[in-house]
Amino acid sequence: MHQVRRLLRGLQVRCHCSRLRRTTVEVLDRVRLTIGGHEVETQAGKSILEAALEAGIYIPHLCWLPQLRPYAGCRLCLVQIRGWQKWSGLVTACTQPVAPGMEVLIDTPEVVETRREVLELILSDHPDRCLTCPREVRCPPFAACTRDPVVTDRCVICAKNERCELQKVVDHIGVKVQRFYGKRREHPIERTNPFIERDWNKCIACGRCVRACVEIRGVGAIDFAYRGQDMMVTTAFEEDMKDTNCEFCGQCVLVCPTGALMERVHKYAGNPDRSVATLCPYCGCGCNIRVHLKGGKIIRVTPEADNSVNGDCLCVKGHFAYDYVQSAARLKGPLVRRRGGALAKTKWDRALDLVARRLAEIKEQYGPDAIGVIASAKCTNEENYLMQKLARAVVGTNNVDSCADLCHKPTLQGLSAAFGQAAMTNSIADIERAGCILVIGSNTTETHPIVALRIKWAVRKGAKLIVVNPREIDLCRFAHVWLRHNPGTDVALVNGMMRAILDADLWDGAFVSQHCEGVYPLLLSLQKYDPDHVSKITGVPAEDIVTAARLFATGGRDPRYKMPPVHYGPLAEVGAQGETDASCIIYGTGITHHVGAVNSVRALANLAMLTGNLGVEGGGLNPLAGQNNVQGACDMGALPTYLPGYEPVDDVKVRERFEQAWQVELPATRGLSLMEMLWAAREGRLKALYIIGENPMLSAPDLTFVRECLENLEFLVVQDIFFTETAQLADVVLAGASFA
Repeated sequence: MHQVRRLLRGLQVRCHCSRLRRTTVEVLDRVRLTIGGHEVETQAGKSILEAALEAGIYIPHLCWLPQLRPYAGCRLCLVQIRGWQKWSGLVTACTQPVAPGMEVLIDTPEVVETRREVLELILSDHPDRCLTCPREVRCPPFAACTRDPVVTDRCVICAKNERCELQKVVDHIGVKVQRFYGKRREHPIERTNPFIERDWNKCIACGRCVRACVEIRGVGAIDFAYRGQDMMVTTAFEEDMKDTNCEFCGQCVLVCPTGALMERVHKYAGNPDRSVATLCPYCGCGCNIRVHLKGGKIIRVTPEADNSVNGDCLCVKGHFAYDYVQSAARLKGPLVRRRGGALAKTKWDRALDLVARRLAEIKEQYGPDAIGVIASAKCTNEENYLMQKLARAVVGTNNVDSCADLCHKPTLQGLSAAFGQAAMTNSIADIERAGCILVIGSNTTETHPIVALRIKWAVRKGAKLIVVNPREIDLCRFAHVWLRHNPGTDVALVNGMMRAILDADLWDGAFVSQHCEGVYPLLLSLQKYDPDHVSKITGVPAEDIVTAARLFATGGRDPRYKMPPVHYGPLAEVGAQGETDASCIIYGTGITHHVGAVNSVRALANLAMLTGNLGVEGGGLNPLAGQNNVQGACDMGALPTYLPGYEPVDDVKVRERFEQAWQVELPATRGLSLMEMLWAAREGRLKALYIIGENPMLSAPDLTFVRECLENLEFLVVQDIFFTETAQLADVVLAGASFA
């Protein structure tokens, strides 16, 4: 069962319980209609507003967003449909679906006048002196206001100026006179949130932030309170945001059309000079971000539009935690330890010459294996490739590793043995298509927030969620089954699920017979893992193990298990099911940091193969790595046992291929791992160490032990962006470059 001969890709036919199941592809009909005199073609089921915006036709709106459910709260998207006689002939474009042959009128006198009246009512609760000013061009920030010299809430001094959607709507509709005035609001600006500033005086009650917090994030930290002109958006009992369940993700800031919700840092930075698309440098989600720059500095970070990883979402770190890039504490040049013991600034050529000379001397005196290199899972593929090539092609040693050795090695060994590749078998976006999701060994909401969002979205579509964790994590609120097992009993629990699947005859015999080896030894080994026996080991009730097993094997479609009556946030419709009948497994370091972690990974691989959940949409086995490029560091060969592409270093033919490409003889013996290098340094066998982008004084276990190891080296080089605890022990410190 530990070899899969071929992983199927794409949309395929799957056999399961002697039934043929096919992943369906919906073909959406196209609809032709006329909007504002322009012929438009769009997909059936879309709203008039969506069709218009796709065609480049602007219809004013403030409450609608593509990622939110239609709300029709602002009433600014009113249009007429020729031949319709509903509510004065006006309908909201954001809620009205398109129809073949429909003729939509967007600028009739009745439509224009009604929009203007609605907008005036909205402006009655918002500072409007600049918005309704008859001057065609708005004043610069320091110009004297000739209309009202005492006003202090002008658009030109608002942090959202020129990015405000309300400005765009007012300019389009053309409100020049305000006939309605509400009670002037004088709420104090709230700055208790460490990342977000709230100014409710600028709130227009569009509801975007409230809906985004619930519909997108599944949190619901804020809601409407009070009525009439006193209505405002606030927390439960008006508590500070830091005292609520707010995740500080900044989703409310991203969707707010006015300056009511703003980032605290660089609030008044204005518009950027340029923006650059890149990847988030934090966890392994690999979120797509757009960095906005002004004067060479980061002023804000937003999600990059149209991506399949994070969509329009970011977590608190991905949205706000970039001050370190411009920190005054950043290293700006190389440092060299003088004879007196202190590190002093020097020139780059001198520092690099010293590093090259000392490494060459140590290699000549003690041999190449007296030198080690520690690469980084926080560096790029190119940097990790060059570091391992420096170790092998220049120094002549396989002593190269990274922190991936500490967290990813069980996955590397377990999945390589099972599938031939140690990586996620499916994409992050594919999680949302699953019919059942098994999360084990991962507090996903905290470690990989965007993956957790995908899981929540899948549950709302009807997918069943199984959480295996001794702790009550955030995802337990959404789970249909929570298996609270004893720590360290993961293998027994997974084997118990497989035994229950076999007993119920829910395993995918066709997939197993065609693609798997070692089936019968596995079946024999599972005989002792009956649910009652597993329950005694794990502490999980036997009936819960059976329920979870049946849900997983049937892709959440076990008719004997009904959806729980209560869920947090918007519920899936009664009887709703996931997009596919596939089940996926998501696991993290909660199982890979245990003794026997390789067996846990192999057990999960067996579970995926036994149920035929490989090579299908919504299925797969998906490990979650801690740092942003654990996968890349391993792929590039920053490992003591593998060359780039997971080619074994002890394979003669593999070495010959790399030697021909690199034009150098390569070492044949296995290198030392990260911890083995530290032990070798302590014992005096390792004389020099080059560390890039890692801080083992904090990341490796036992600080005192690590200090003894590093201090026992003859030569230590550290390349980093800050003067870390490890850098303080170095003979040469090289300033590194951050992602931005």
